[in-house]
Amino acid sequence: MSSTDCLARLKPIKRSALTYVEVRQCLQVVPKESWGPLLDRGFEVASTIGERARIQHDAAQLADRRGDYRTALDLARQAGEAFKQTGEMTWYAASLFNQGTYYSASGYGREALGRFDLAMEVYRELGDENGEARTLTQIGWVFFLMGDANQAVSKLEAGLAKRTGPKGRAATLDRLGSVYRDLGRYAEAEASYREAIELLDENALRGHVVANLGWLALDREDPEEGETLLRRALPILQRLGDRDAETHTLVGLGIAARRQGRPREALRFLEEALGIVEELRSATSARTLRSSFLALRQDYYLEYVDLLVDLHRSEPTAGWDHLALVADQERRARALLDLLLGMPRTDGESSSNAVANELRERITRLEGDLRSAYGDEEKELRAELVRVAGEYRMLRGSTTSPASAPPASFAATVGELRSLIDRETSLITYTLGNRRSLLFYLDRDSFEVFDLPPRAEIESLATTFHHVVKSSRDVLARPMLAPSGSRLSEILLAPVAGRLRTNVKIVRDGSLHLVPFAALPIPNANCLLIEGHRLTSIPSLSVLEYLERQPRRDLPGMIAIVAPDVPPGRLALDPRFPILSNVQAEVDTISSRAFDRQMTLLGRHATPRALFSLPFKDVGILHIAAHGLVHSDLPELSAMILTDTKGQDDYLRLIDILGEDLPIPLVVLSACESGVGEILHGEGSIGMPHAFLSAGASSVLASLWAVQDRATAEFMERFYAGLLDEQESPAEALRQAQLEFLANSSSELAAPYFWAAFELHGR
Repeated sequence: MSSTDCLARLKPIKRSALTYVEVRQCLQVVPKESWGPLLDRGFEVASTIGERARIQHDAAQLADRRGDYRTALDLARQAGEAFKQTGEMTWYAASLFNQGTYYSASGYGREALGRFDLAMEVYRELGDENGEARTLTQIGWVFFLMGDANQAVSKLEAGLAKRTGPKGRAATLDRLGSVYRDLGRYAEAEASYREAIELLDENALRGHVVANLGWLALDREDPEEGETLLRRALPILQRLGDRDAETHTLVGLGIAARRQGRPREALRFLEEALGIVEELRSATSARTLRSSFLALRQDYYLEYVDLLVDLHRSEPTAGWDHLALVADQERRARALLDLLLGMPRTDGESSSNAVANELRERITRLEGDLRSAYGDEEKELRAELVRVAGEYRMLRGSTTSPASAPPASFAATVGELRSLIDRETSLITYTLGNRRSLLFYLDRDSFEVFDLPPRAEIESLATTFHHVVKSSRDVLARPMLAPSGSRLSEILLAPVAGRLRTNVKIVRDGSLHLVPFAALPIPNANCLLIEGHRLTSIPSLSVLEYLERQPRRDLPGMIAIVAPDVPPGRLALDPRFPILSNVQAEVDTISSRAFDRQMTLLGRHATPRALFSLPFKDVGILHIAAHGLVHSDLPELSAMILTDTKGQDDYLRLIDILGEDLPIPLVVLSACESGVGEILHGEGSIGMPHAFLSAGASSVLASLWAVQDRATAEFMERFYAGLLDEQESPAEALRQAQLEFLANSSSELAAPYFWAAFELHGR
């Protein structure tokens, strides 16, 4: 059947006469955007497992085209299981490959690699070298997106060796050229791009390769040649509707114009590019893609912010610095802001919630099995854990933000931000860039932007300082505190040290999320930052604006205490999580101050289910005293170790918290590394504080490293003495507890290891 015949028969009456074979024929010739009615008919007339699986396979491709990757994955997984059952291994491999593609498009690299590895095994068994080549190309590209360029080269070169068709070879060559560029292997990059162009007609891929050649010229400091190539590519990409590549090309043209001394023209190119970025992002239905889509384009925003600062330097009174701050905050923490605005709330009744519970139980079983596995069994279990965790993560985050409240509507002006802070507050925002970094300073009376050294220099010093402070429990490490802190402080604080108000709210970037700012010395002063200032960490100014506009609830309200290790509590069967013997003292000190305002979940009552059943509208403080688990390879599975009713470990995972409704003024996470998370480009540190803020908490107290059990109990006693007895704010209570530790110079507790780990996040 021709496309015309098929389209004529898509009306309901005529469509009902289509047979399964005719549906399959039409799917081959009708544009994908018109597949919907054909797929509906296909599901009606499919009479075997295999026929239904083929329709599911095609329906997954349509969902993919629409950006609904959760649906695409569900359909592809169901189709794949059916193909495996019927022994149709070519179709099974194709389904696995598509699942990897959907995961990759959603920003889930680890899960994508797991699917592609399985597809590779099947293609090898089938002797399908073309399938292997396509899969190797995808694997290589995922490694590149995950920051492992060397692995990417290895996989892409292996894929190229197996490629036969011209279009397939060109696609692999194009991606290989981009990885070579990233590694600075410019001659090899150019050779790859040139060979790809020779294989291609005038299509979108050719335009993409020409644009990449333009970027290569920019890398080689030849902006004139870069501009020529990028201008040649742009109309091809626009004509063929490749909006993503069009955006990349416009940014390149902006950089080329800027380097040739045409900043206003550069500004127009960058503004057009960022307009497309937001258009694509807002049009995408998958929340997960919306986050990853923006994360992959942070450099576009950084280039724009940097250009605005240059314009400010040349025209100091034109307001470019104000625009730079607004643009910088727009690039930050979009994932968190989206979650604050519209994360789906679990209702305990829906089928999706039942599936989530099933996946959660499977994750727990797999984590338990992994503790005693080794060799091939360990590898298989870990791959399965990655897959199940990916399904769980996507299920928990598949709903879009409300159209009535897009995140862009929360991009405040400098004047509006000033209205959110009092005269005792300073806002400092750090932006790390490859050429230079920036420090934005804002208070009620002034606003200024300062140039800082490049990202690499700052992050090296930040990592060193973090390590030294974390090691200061050892007296041999303490002599390094002053020099490492002074070098970092001279960069981060010297430009604004003389103007900091009492309250300092800090927006960090990159490895600065690891820096315990409380332990930084103030330049040219014989004191630490915490000695004169209350410190709060915030994900972004947009999130600050959102939080500050929410109704305030007075502390303390009811105090909910969750402590699984208070006897009789956990059995501690896992040697990684021994019983915390000092938690009882921690619970007692809070209880003695709370009187009849407390709710306790202790011992075997401290289960995740019981925690989520608390009446949070009445809770002012949620205090969780437990072990923390940081999952470095699967950050969404990072957890607080609670218990089940039998005394065995149960996990309050980061991803369990997302989507819950927890409108709590203050959450205290008295646990090791409860403030540590995966640092995502442009989104900050995605950890437990991120999760609780996303769920509705106003403030979260958490720790940057594993602090001694006894010291934590003593620290919490002093913190709650200030918070409840003296009725101090959380920031002041934290500061006073830290100062009490610091003041006792005769005690080892004065070392910053014991007190600088604790930080307040949020409001």
